[in-house]
Amino acid sequence: MGGAVYGNTFASRSHLLAYTRDFELRLAAAKSIRQGPGILIFCGNEFAWHRSDLEDFADFYHTGRHSADDPFALMKQHYLKENGVQLERNIDHFGFLKRLHRDPDNCGILLAG
Repeated sequence: MGGAVYGNTFASRSHLLAYTRDFELRLAAAKSIRQGPGILIFCGNEFAWHRSDLEDFADFYHTGRHSADDPFALMKQHYLKENGVQLERNIDHFGFLKRLHRDPDNCGILLAG
């Protein structure tokens, strides 16, 4: 990975965590009113981050273990430990909408975990 690509990917992965934590709080409030599945869907064009990044994140989220091939596993684990981050793990599924480069209004849906 080049420095810029690595930086974009790392920043995107940290945004996945931030959006997840925010969604967990809102989902907990919603589930206290009415039970049902919680699905967090991310949209991207696979430039700053790829679907496999979300798959790695979703696997970690659901299992608590990092994928062996996740290049950000050690940094993520360090961040969570150093900042005392505890995930609620109340999100049932993650989704990915792929925005095509040629048509920014067109997204296709792929589910990850």
